[in-house]
Amino acid sequence: MTDYDEIIRRNLEDDWGAAATHSEYHIGDTIRYQADDGVYWGTVIWVAAPRESRIEGHDNILPTRYIATRTGWDPSSIPDVVYSSDILQGTDEEVMLVKCKFCGGHRYKGQEQYCDHNPNKP
Repeated sequence: MTDYDEIIRRNLEDDWGAAATHSEYHIGDTIRYQADDGVYWGTVIWVAAPRESRIEGHDNILPTRYIATRTGWDPSSIPDVVYSSDILQGTDEEVMLVKCKFCGGHRYKGQEQYCDHNPNKP
């Protein structure tokens, strides 16, 4: 590891917490994940170990977090914090909203049948 790599590693650890010793994905892996209002591809730049929340009043433990930069975005932008539950496997798991034929609102694809305006709701 070069001195530059060590400086980067220390900066990431200062920002995001200690490195995880075990994880499904590793630094350099490309992942597909849900964030904000869409689905993105990104590169894992850090894997943060579980730790207590630093936010005052939060008594919960943060799980393992993948810190990822979005593919095609400015590398100097703030990276995404991705939890295991946000990571999608393959292309058929993409979240898709469709217009509900019963109420005109939006629902997850395949869930229109559960609309309260459906006269034949199961």
